[in-house]
Amino acid sequence: MKTIRLHRKLLGVITSLATLAALTLVLFFLAINYVAIRSHIDKKNEEVLQKLERVLSVPLLKKDYVMIVDIIDEEVKSSNLRYIWVLDPGGSVIACNDEEQIRLPIKETYLKDRHFSRYRMKSGYTLCILSSYSLIYQIQRIVLIGGLVFLALLVLIIYGISRWLGNSISAPVQEVVDASVHVAGGNFDVSVNPSEITELNTMAKALNTMGNDLKELTANLSREKSLLSDSEQRYRRLVENFRDEYFFYSLTAEGKLVYCSPSVESILGYPPAQAKQKFPAILTSADCNEDFHLHRQKTLAGAAQPPWEIEVKHGLSGVRQLELMEVPVFGDDGELRSVEGIAHDITRKKQITARLEKSQRKFADLVRLMPQTLFETDQTGMFTFINTFGAEQLGHDPLLLLNRLTLTDVIIPSCHAQLADVLGDILEGKDVRDVELTAVDSAGSQFPVLLYASPLEVDGKVRGLRGIAINITRRRRAEEALIQAQKMETIGNLAGGIAHDFNNILNGIMGTISLLQLNLREGSTGTPEEIAEDYGVIQESCERAADIVKQLMVLARKSEEHSSVLVDLNAIVERVIKISRNSLHKSVTASAMLFDGPAMTVGDPTQFEQVLLNLVVNGAHAMTIMRAEGERWGGELSIAVSLHEPREEEFVLEPSPATAWWHVTISDTGVGMDDQTLQQIFDPFFTTKDKREGTGLGLAMVYHIVTQHGGSLDVTSTPGRGSTFTISLPRAEGKKEAPREHGADTKLATGSGTILVVDDELVGLNLTARILRKVGYTVLTASSGTAALKLFEDHASEIRLALLDMLMPDMNGTELFAKMREISPKVRVVFTSGLDDKAVVKQCEDDGALGFIQKPVTADSLSRFIGEAMDAPDA
Repeated sequence: MKTIRLHRKLLGVITSLATLAALTLVLFFLAINYVAIRSHIDKKNEEVLQKLERVLSVPLLKKDYVMIVDIIDEEVKSSNLRYIWVLDPGGSVIACNDEEQIRLPIKETYLKDRHFSRYRMKSGYTLCILSSYSLIYQIQRIVLIGGLVFLALLVLIIYGISRWLGNSISAPVQEVVDASVHVAGGNFDVSVNPSEITELNTMAKALNTMGNDLKELTANLSREKSLLSDSEQRYRRLVENFRDEYFFYSLTAEGKLVYCSPSVESILGYPPAQAKQKFPAILTSADCNEDFHLHRQKTLAGAAQPPWEIEVKHGLSGVRQLELMEVPVFGDDGELRSVEGIAHDITRKKQITARLEKSQRKFADLVRLMPQTLFETDQTGMFTFINTFGAEQLGHDPLLLLNRLTLTDVIIPSCHAQLADVLGDILEGKDVRDVELTAVDSAGSQFPVLLYASPLEVDGKVRGLRGIAINITRRRRAEEALIQAQKMETIGNLAGGIAHDFNNILNGIMGTISLLQLNLREGSTGTPEEIAEDYGVIQESCERAADIVKQLMVLARKSEEHSSVLVDLNAIVERVIKISRNSLHKSVTASAMLFDGPAMTVGDPTQFEQVLLNLVVNGAHAMTIMRAEGERWGGELSIAVSLHEPREEEFVLEPSPATAWWHVTISDTGVGMDDQTLQQIFDPFFTTKDKREGTGLGLAMVYHIVTQHGGSLDVTSTPGRGSTFTISLPRAEGKKEAPREHGADTKLATGSGTILVVDDELVGLNLTARILRKVGYTVLTASSGTAALKLFEDHASEIRLALLDMLMPDMNGTELFAKMREISPKVRVVFTSGLDDKAVVKQCEDDGALGFIQKPVTADSLSRFIGEAMDAPDA
């Protein structure tokens, strides 16, 4: 050991001496280099000094600063100098190679750089030179790097020599010694390298073999100990760290409780020691106690028991329900050693189950009592669930409907395309709302439903739909009643004006007729011009009366089935203004500004007239009855029709086939409305009028009709200045049908054949018969359905056409038509009436009638209509 330590000390001394020698050599070279470079710089500075001294010693050249600057610049470029200053005897700088440096005091420059040199010349001038030491630094860097490389090589050589000496002599001995110390300390993971020395090599092999044997033995013992410890720790963790819902317990073979895991306290309210003393005395009842002991005895007898439930008292309050699972533990000799068990607190589980069952019963009752159809289907639309109410609505037994019928079986075929869109949206994961369909029950009866549905997802995939179908038959009827009531309100508001208009019409008719009667009594027929004028007044008055009656019938019609035809808004505005001028208060001035040309849109002209009449009446009321007491009535009401063509930059929310929109603007100068009123004006039953003046249904109906026709309604108003309603409707392509002209010289359509005319109004019956005889027909007349049927039975082979009034007291026209068809199935019938019931007329036409003519009739219209009917082919 001493030899090894001596060798190490010797190597350390040699390494230190070599390093010191190398460092001394590097410093020596650096010093020599610095002296040489400094001598070179001083020599260059002396040369510059001599050049400038020669120049400044000549009196004529002292003032030639350009020459001095040129000399300085040349020296700076050719020498390793940075700055050169020349100062006069007074200390002022007269020349420098850098003009910026002239502005700085010499002292300041000197303080910034300590390499500043200053020389006093014989002429009294001073030369200041600041050398660039980049060359010095470059040479010093080369010398320093060379010295460090030399030093590193010297150290490596010395280290190699010491390494060789250590490996050959001291290292093998030290390795053997270290390995022996490790083995003695219990570290058997040793490995000694072979040595060239025989004794050391033998010792190294022995140490390696002994270390490997001891290491393997230690590893086996450690592994077995670890397995035993892991098993014990795992068992302890399992028992000690049961969740709050479980606790572990152990019984002796005699049934004595000897262990409870700590979680027993959170379940029973007793610490483990106290729980061992009280259990099973805390069982809730004798029956429970008896059942517990019965199961316990079977377990102690060695029989495996299925899980069983008990009820125990909690240490603080209440009871807990436990589920016990026990297993007998036997020894190697087959004797029962103990019983181990796990108790599971199922109190919360029982409560949740009870609440869930209660919730399910509640949900089932709600589903059963809910007055809407609740259902579920699979991806194909097959019903997988439906509530009782829904099954009753469809007229099916719920059990027979499930997995047998699909949505397409209970929806009419015309709605199947719409239903396919609904199913497509559902499969894409979208909700469906407010989809109106028509359902059909098992008896074939149809009824409207409003569908709400959402995707039914299972495992993140859409497996069907869940929906609600609401029968909206009652709502439809209520809406129809609402609109009909509003129509009646509008007619009531116009009744006074219409009565005034009718009196004017009757005045013209009655006055003209009295004039004709006076002429007849006097034996004078008058000139042809006077007779034509009198008949013209009567005809014009009758046409005005018929037009007013037609408008009233349109407004009073209950049917909401509206036609979709080309409508000229100009014509509708003209009719509304015509009615309004004679029905509104005289203080209200009504005017119209029509579009220059047809203003065609698609819709129901009746409903459009109803919309405008409502807005006109509202505007008139705003200028009359709604004014404050004492305020003067009256104002201006105007209706304007204009075309709005959207510009390219305008954003259209819902593109329409129409390229432009019609704007119908109704403006008044009435009382106006504030912002709060504007927000409610379209709400049903909201009105600012006195309850005797309005029901608040008008604007709600107006909004409904406009939106149903694909339009929009906008309103602006200023209190005290009036209101403006703007209706926007899509423009449609088409031309206005030219009206037929009926002059006095219009030629009547003639014909031949026997016609049966039936009408309970004798005036109308005789007038129709006279017109038809005048144009060439043979006419049979009857004033009742019974008389007409008897006449038809007697002359069925002669009668080519029957003109039947639809409304008669004993037998109406449709009933008479049915009985006539029983006599002659090919009978040709035309209906007439003062009322236009489109549904009844369509039904009669479907049954074989040739058409319908509206009363009142003229000779021209009746002759042409009957002629077309006579020429029509047999059905």
